[in-house]
Amino acid sequence: MSAQPPNRLSRRAFLQSSSLLAAGAFVAPHFSFIKNLQAAKGRVVVGTVGDLNNLDPFVMTFNNYPMMENVYDQFVRLDNQVKPQPGVITEWTPSADGTKLTLKMRQGITYHDGSKAVIDDVVQCIKRAADATSGGNQYPNWQTLKAVVAKGNDSVEATFSAPVAYIIPALGFISLIKPGAFGGLKSAEGGSGPFKVKEWVPGDYLDLERFAGYWDQSVPKLESARVKFFADEAAMVAALEQGSIDLVLSLPPREYDRLKGTFNVTRGADAANFYYLGFNPKQAPFDKKEVRQAMAYALDKATMTKNVLFGVSDPIGTPFPKFSPAYFEEYDKLYPFDLDKTKALLTAAGYPNGITFSIATTNTFPEFSQFAEILKANLAKIGSTVNIEPMDIAQWVPVLLEAKFGAIFSFAGGTGWFPTRISLSNNFSTEKNVVWPDGKPPADYVAGMTKTDTTFDAAVQKAAMKQAVGSLMDEMWAAPIAFRYTLFAQAKTLAGFDRGIYDQPRLRDVTTSK
Repeated sequence: MSAQPPNRLSRRAFLQSSSLLAAGAFVAPHFSFIKNLQAAKGRVVVGTVGDLNNLDPFVMTFNNYPMMENVYDQFVRLDNQVKPQPGVITEWTPSADGTKLTLKMRQGITYHDGSKAVIDDVVQCIKRAADATSGGNQYPNWQTLKAVVAKGNDSVEATFSAPVAYIIPALGFISLIKPGAFGGLKSAEGGSGPFKVKEWVPGDYLDLERFAGYWDQSVPKLESARVKFFADEAAMVAALEQGSIDLVLSLPPREYDRLKGTFNVTRGADAANFYYLGFNPKQAPFDKKEVRQAMAYALDKATMTKNVLFGVSDPIGTPFPKFSPAYFEEYDKLYPFDLDKTKALLTAAGYPNGITFSIATTNTFPEFSQFAEILKANLAKIGSTVNIEPMDIAQWVPVLLEAKFGAIFSFAGGTGWFPTRISLSNNFSTEKNVVWPDGKPPADYVAGMTKTDTTFDAAVQKAAMKQAVGSLMDEMWAAPIAFRYTLFAQAKTLAGFDRGIYDQPRLRDVTTSK
């Protein structure tokens, strides 16, 4: 690869930093921003496959990534080592027991409509995140919130029902949204970020323009940007080669070797996301654990990574990278490719003649269909049938998010920055989990995740994560395949491109010489 994986904050370092935070206030360094002496100039066009879901930054789907950190300010900015840097919040002070958090808000923030951000806006955004009906992917981070109140005109105090070991880096994912815009985020934005939405034409493009009232007058360096939506990867790559777009989000791995000399191709965050085959225990035959385990043995991950991911990634057994305290080698090797074991488990589950099921796929992520074809061919050898149902992204997303599937290929994230944050994805949530009856995943999984979140003791966390991972691997409602490494391809006329630890593109410092 042309780019090495970024350095990561070790768990030990994270715990040490958390302990220091618990002992006293973190005071952000003083930054004095001067007005940009050189006027912003230039325009870039960013290519991506599939349209936005909406303009709500709490919905952290890959399709929404292009607007999240460009249109909205995050409470804090996470660097590539998962260390928080000042954003909307300039100081953060946890209590010694980890159940209280005091936040100090930056003054002088203006929304795109010209109104001023006030301290109660931070309160309302946290309350929205802590509401299961409106919190989206933020909810798992804030579900233990007891109360949040403003203290004066620049501070907020949040209290929790239990210690929250992950809460400081979690501030890097929550956006400041104007509360008056909450109800209209399906089609309108309420941000204060470096760019504002000029126009969104669903299915075609999102036009962004420099926000002249941004609190940091040194950015953005561009006058404007367009996010161009493509129906498929082939059309997006062709547009890049033709010069009609400047930057591609998620270049297909098969194109890496061919294009790496013509364009600057870099790899995104290490273990930002992982591919998996998910199962729905609410639907037969996947209501039986033996069937789910059988499918884990049926995944030929070596062929998938070689022929679909073209060596950009390697097979994995668990969702946790080797640098994670939640990585356990014995679980990583638990389900090797073995069709004989698949057959035996299906027979034990009452399906000696095999099973028949469907997998919904989407052209936005063609690797899902390719994974499904490999699985289909292998299961056919032992008498089972897979029906592949292609659909566009607008059809596919509700299937995933509302668990209208028996089995589905997808990807999730969070395991690279704090192990329990896998729960930000619906299929891995510890409560209101869409694939489990009554929304309740296995008790050992919930207990292990909860214990990890509520202690700063590294040994206790390690034991708790082993319990959670052990439950996930035994109940096997999601079979990991490989880490999903985002490839970014950009014209050599661009500089200053950055991305968040979930591979959210950041355009604020981008310049163009064309």
